[in-house]
Amino acid sequence: FFQKPVDVSYLTQLLNHKYNETAGEPYRILIIDDAPSLADYYSLILTQAGMTSRAITNPLDLLKELETFQPNLILMDVYMPECTGLELAAILRQDIRYTKIPIIFLSTEEDKNKKLFAISLGGDDFLTKPISPQHLISAVLSRSKRASILNYYMTTDSLTGLLNHSS
Repeated sequence: FFQKPVDVSYLTQLLNHKYNETAGEPYRILIIDDAPSLADYYSLILTQAGMTSRAITNPLDLLKELETFQPNLILMDVYMPECTGLELAAILRQDIRYTKIPIIFLSTEEDKNKKLFAISLGGDDFLTKPISPQHLISAVLSRSKRASILNYYMTTDSLTGLLNHSS
């Protein structure tokens, strides 16, 4: 929806972004879960929804996968052996290269204080297992789209449509 009078530069910028979004690649989702069956299940759901997904079961492989796969979003279990999802999120948020990647936590955790603590460490959302396929797809798509839009506006000059000075 647009309010009259329509700002032509905003309309042009929005149309350019929407065109680039539809012409681009599918969202890349990195799944980290210590249960191989769950990781493969989530990967299958997201792949069938038109996204590219990769599942890893060893949380210590995260940094290597970030370099090679370059995900648009990370779907991460909270409780894993060797390294928890909370620790991984805290590490990722310290590196400027990974601050723009949304993190969605998955857990059977019901305690609201623990969920809020997880989000304060760098998570963007918290989904409680078991999760329906439709809810998973909706959460991942909405977070990926929003991150894409925010990244576009952070890196693009609103007047010219070119990369801004810092980019």
